[in-house]
Parts: sequence; C-alpha cells; structure tokens
Amino acid sequence: MPDFPSQQFSKKERLCKKKDIQELFAMGKAFTIYPLRVLYVPATDPPNKVLISVPKRSFKKAADRNLLKRRIREAYRTQKNILLQQGKPFHIAFVYLGREILNFNIIDKKLKEALFRLVNK
Repeated sequence: MPDFPSQQFSKKERLCKKKDIQELFAMGKAFTIYPLRVLYVPATDPPNKVLISVPKRSFKKAADRNLLKRRIREAYRTQKNILLQQGKPFHIAFVYLGREILNFNIIDKKLKEALFRLVNK
C-alpha cells in the first residue's frame, strides 16, 4: 500500500468539542484573506482539526450556507497536504465573511493562500 496522506475529510479531522471551539475563539490568533477569516491555535496532538462556519446573518437560506460549506470543505480536503507537510497540528476555524456566493475556484485559491500563510507563521 502506498504511503501517502489520505485525501478524505474524516470525522477525526472535524473540530467538534465545545471546549476546543471556545478555546479557539477565545485565545486563537486570526488573519483574514477575503472571503475567509482564519482563526487558529496550536493543538497538542495530530490530526489538524477544522471548523467551517458560514453565518446565518449573511445567508438566510440554509441551502446557500450548505453550498458554501461544501465548497470550503472540498477546497480544504484537496489542499490539506500543505499543513501535513509542516508537521505541527492546529485547530483551525474558517469563517466565511463574503456577502455573495463565490465560485469554487476563487474559494479554493483563497483557502490555499490561507494555508500557506498558516504554515509560514
């Protein structure tokens, strides 16, 4: 079996614990690469854990919020090897700031920029 990282986005990679989420938003560092705000805090153990949020205030329809979350999730899933090469685990939140639904190519490009910036911190 080849030795390469999985391209899946499994349950283990999702940030679910309320305590971890509160810690991330309270003590995490942040930067913005429009349309994404990235909050992060170093984690104690791998894998990287990710939270994706699209505010209801910006997108009233659940279908629109879910569409954007799917696009962000897919962009992260295909680009997560950037973080894996670095070695240090993080808890990360991606908050969508835009007021319009952007296409996948733009979201993918911006998320890639955000991951490179996170690696270089």
